[in-house]
Amino acid sequence: MNRFTLLALALFASACATDIDANVEDNTDGFRASLEETDANTERRSSRRGQRIVDSVLNEYGPLAETYGCDIISVISGSWSDRDTPILATVFDLKGRSTSRLIGAMQMSSRSAGSIHGSTSGAPLHGVEYVLHGMVDGTVIEADFIAQSNLASIPDYLVFADRTTRGAGGSLKGVVVDCD
Repeated sequence: MNRFTLLALALFASACATDIDANVEDNTDGFRASLEETDANTERRSSRRGQRIVDSVLNEYGPLAETYGCDIISVISGSWSDRDTPILATVFDLKGRSTSRLIGAMQMSSRSAGSIHGSTSGAPLHGVEYVLHGMVDGTVIEADFIAQSNLASIPDYLVFADRTTRGAGGSLKGVVVDCD
């Protein structure tokens, strides 16, 4: 390859990277906006907040789930304030309605790797509570979402999420998927 071919390739790669960065920033901005949106009259979180979170997470995870033949069942969004407080998350259906709470914790075995575990409470999915158990690797979370029922008709799922740390706290967002 000569210099001119390499230069054209470098410009093309740079342009593609800029488009990808802009898309990631748009998803992140949409997610952040959905967390910060309040109703001016009541100073409570708006009812549209759940739908905005779901839309943002589906935008990010939908194509990946489709590529692997997985069906997205729910969306998870949560946060923690420091290492001593639990992760408090909400499980949303695909219409943005809160279906249950997820309370969990991460135990890091190194600076960027560890495990995550938790359980749902409140209005259960499929009429049963679920337990979350999985791994954290950098910003990526992969976990089993196991039904606390012996009925064969109640499915187990997988959770794919990512985490963002801010000081000792942080947030997570992801999807509950069925990859059968």
